[in-house]
Amino acid sequence: MQALTLGVALGVSALFVLLAWKAHEAMAGLRANLAVEAFFDPDVASQDASAIVDQNVKSLPGVSRVIFISKEQALQDYARMSGENPEQVLGVNPLPASVKIFLAEPTARSAQNLEASLRNIPKVQEIKSNAPLIGIMESRSHAIDRIAVILCALLLLAAFFYALTAARHGVEVRRETIHALTRMGATRWMVHAPMILYSSLVGIMGGVIGMGILLLIHEQVLAAMSDVFVVSLTSRECIIGCGVLVVSGFAISVVAGILNFQRERA
Repeated sequence: MQALTLGVALGVSALFVLLAWKAHEAMAGLRANLAVEAFFDPDVASQDASAIVDQNVKSLPGVSRVIFISKEQALQDYARMSGENPEQVLGVNPLPASVKIFLAEPTARSAQNLEASLRNIPKVQEIKSNAPLIGIMESRSHAIDRIAVILCALLLLAAFFYALTAARHGVEVRRETIHALTRMGATRWMVHAPMILYSSLVGIMGGVIGMGILLLIHEQVLAAMSDVFVVSLTSRECIIGCGVLVVSGFAISVVAGILNFQRERA
């Protein structure tokens, strides 16, 4: 029962961590595709705008890559999407050159800092930023992380106290045996060491059970939701996850056994 209870706690905790991790990765990927776009004055030629981008924009801190859109390309894109060519009507190309800037660390603060830096660049007339959207996604990502941490902490705390209670129950069941061994000259450590070893084996078994529960949920539930929310585990991630769960189960059980040993000695 101790191994099963510990396995359930570890498996569900690992599930929360996995979901939070994948959600964090998905939101980080979405934020990475959001760009800050700067539009130049329409009177600025494409060649001059490109030179400004090379000299002033690419050197800004936090910029990972830029995409320059010339006046000619903007006109072609507009004509393709709208079916109209304003240059034929006006006689000149009224569309400005622009540049899309992608951030190395797409956070709301970095987007705001970049926007402020772009306003100081000459010939930049307008700036469109996704800083509010990035901020919303960032706050939701942090909220998911906090929920996962709180739930995992509660589950692991409950598993620890159950392991502590199980260790104390084991001592009470073996009270007469412990008394007999003590009368025969056995030290307290010699008496309690087998129970601590037993607890460690139970913890390792609980970690294995927890990994089995996680894989079962992954194969039977999360795989069926792949069209809505893709959660995949590679072989390397499974090995690392199994190792973490086994070590966590071992640590929880051993600490509970040692604390119970210290209590009995006191």
